[in-house]
Amino acid sequence: MLASTSSVVVFTPIAFMSGVIGRIFLQFGLTVVYATMFSLVVSFTLVPMLAARMIRPGQGVGHGEGLGARLARGWNRAYDGLAAACGRSLAWSLDRKWVPLAVTSLVLVGSLMLFRFVGGEFIPTTDPGPVQELIGHPRARACPVPARWPTAWHIPLPAPTPRWKA
Repeated sequence: MLASTSSVVVFTPIAFMSGVIGRIFLQFGLTVVYATMFSLVVSFTLVPMLAARMIRPGQGVGHGEGLGARLARGWNRAYDGLAAACGRSLAWSLDRKWVPLAVTSLVLVGSLMLFRFVGGEFIPTTDPGPVQELIGHPRARACPVPARWPTAWHIPLPAPTPRWKA
């Protein structure tokens, strides 16, 4: 519920930003908010009802001797091992509070130092894509050309696309 609430709190202001950026992100922000709220309603109403009707005590996934039950038990053992490793890691970090703080500070300082090489713009400059080719003939003056014919044409070409060899 906390993740859903934080998504709604973050994306609601994005939906109502002003200017060009607001027009760009209006649909995106509202879509995320509505989808999150609908998911929250379904998770509180429909999912518990379906779980109560479908799962019987002693007959759920992981009970019995079939392939699905063995896979579910193996998954649960792996997940329990992962949870235990995370608990040990958290205990180690809480016993040595300066280590996570130092690592986080180094990552922050390093990212700030790299920022000048990477740069940062909200909308970066891009190549517009069209190419202009001027076509002319070296003996164009020797040939009689009507005045309404141009000696050069502006032909917009699409941007080249990479062709990958398989």
